[in-house]
Amino acid sequence: MCIRDRRTVDELDAAGVSKDDLSSVEIVLAEALNNVVEHAYPEGKIGKVRLLVRRRSSSLMVEIRDFGRPMPQGRAPLGNHPMTEFNQDDAMPEGGYGWFLIREIVRDLVYDRRDDENLLLFRIKLGDA
Repeated sequence: MCIRDRRTVDELDAAGVSKDDLSSVEIVLAEALNNVVEHAYPEGKIGKVRLLVRRRSSSLMVEIRDFGRPMPQGRAPLGNHPMTEFNQDDAMPEGGYGWFLIREIVRDLVYDRRDDENLLLFRIKLGDA
């Protein structure tokens, strides 16, 4: 999610989503949408991304669609815990940590590829639900 375009987070804030929950939503959307920009569309190619967020009483249902390249092996990566490969003498390695964060925060994550379209669905619990 582009920092300049905070409409989704602003609308959720106006709808009464707590600051703590908004922080989680922002992390997940930034990581997921950044992955689309960096990996689904080749460098320099412009592509469409559709984001749909529906509020339920105790959760947000999120749908992200794009027509970029499919995810490797046809599934969403598991992600790497940043500390499992980190040696304090080395620089912190890159890669896979965004998916670790996404999977730690969301529930019911589903990825599908249909008719050249990527579909990522997930649920974010709100509050203590």
